[in-house]
Amino acid sequence: MRVIKFTINENYYEEFKNKCFDQDITVKKKLNVLIAQDSTVENIKDLFPEDHNENPRKITLKVNEELFKSIMKKCGTLDLKIGNYMPYLIYRYLANEKIAL
Repeated sequence: MRVIKFTINENYYEEFKNKCFDQDITVKKKLNVLIAQDSTVENIKDLFPEDHNENPRKITLKVNEELFKSIMKKCGTLDLKIGNYMPYLIYRYLANEKIAL
């Protein structure tokens, strides 16, 4: 097992967890799906909401070796740190969900 840590706005993380619960999928599995679907090379900072620094929550997830390697590979390709990439995945997913509604 590996550990990944990142900080995200608590309100957005709770909304993400609720959407995962509604879809009957764990947060880790949803993140794995989002990593697999991520093929963008756009400016990642553009997808962060304006209030992303408010109400910060530190997240620590224990992930399996396969998921950790996937995260590290994406971070290396995009030249990002895990602390920026994981919130980006969540913010992008939530933005796409709101557009779809």
